[in-house]
Amino acid sequence: MRRDFIKAIFFSAAFMAAATTFAQKKKATQTVKIESPAAGEQTYKVSLGSTVMAIDAGQGARITSFTLGGKEIIGPGGSTFWTSPQDPWGWPPIPEHHDKPYKVTATKNSVEFTSEKDAKLGVVIKKNITANPSDSSFVVSYTITNESGKELKVAPWENTRTKKSSITFYPRGEKEFEQSSPVMSVLKMNDIDGIRWFAYSPDRVTDGNMAKLYADGSEGWIANTDEGLLLVKKFQDTKASERAPGEGEIEIFADTQNPFIEMEQQGAYKTLAPGAKLTWQVKWYLRSLPSNVTKEEGNAQLVKIVRSIVKK
Repeated sequence: MRRDFIKAIFFSAAFMAAATTFAQKKKATQTVKIESPAAGEQTYKVSLGSTVMAIDAGQGARITSFTLGGKEIIGPGGSTFWTSPQDPWGWPPIPEHHDKPYKVTATKNSVEFTSEKDAKLGVVIKKNITANPSDSSFVVSYTITNESGKELKVAPWENTRTKKSSITFYPRGEKEFEQSSPVMSVLKMNDIDGIRWFAYSPDRVTDGNMAKLYADGSEGWIANTDEGLLLVKKFQDTKASERAPGEGEIEIFADTQNPFIEMEQQGAYKTLAPGAKLTWQVKWYLRSLPSNVTKEEGNAQLVKIVRSIVKK
């Protein structure tokens, strides 16, 4: 009887090990695919299984779409990259970085986009995009090269537009900073158990039509959820003292007119000597949520899922 019991345990363990190995092999078979645009188009696609990221080389190499099984998480306008702080270039964004075409170099596993040197700061932006089968992430690496011929102080800044129906959340950091824009009011956030939440409603855009949050985060992530999808962006956490002047590690913008929310994060403010480079990496994760996980501020299940993703 005891011998049969031991045999049963042995075969059960062997089955579980085999099943795990099979699952790992199945996951490992997912490969990164790079799809070049059709004639007359400029949109490249990076895919891993049913997750697809689209980048428009003709429009500032913006990430214009990020889908899982055909479902979209990004809002109108896509995701762009700027230098921080904003004061040296004002508004609108520098066209060489934001609007103009980028040169493209595509390989089997990645695609790299390179801007022209801009006329205002003398900076060249590179965006290298690939995917990682081991954690099903999309890896976006930004490089700022100082070609101005003089010393430059700068920080990296990724700005992603999400749907107005979505909820954005991140872990509270050291502080929230004072509103630095003369044309915007302070965005109203909900603080619940160390997590800050934003779900759009007109009353959370105070005093006027536009509002923005400037804050420090912690743990190195920000997330957005809508229509059963969860977008997580993972990056190097920075201290409040490392922010660019008048900016924040975490920024969220909303207004009462446009159909999107801006979900933004920035890296550390650094000095670049002439010819020097700064590289900053953001990992994007897109997941389907279990049907019992609801889209609501303060949902601890959402936070638990995010933390399980970024710790891998």
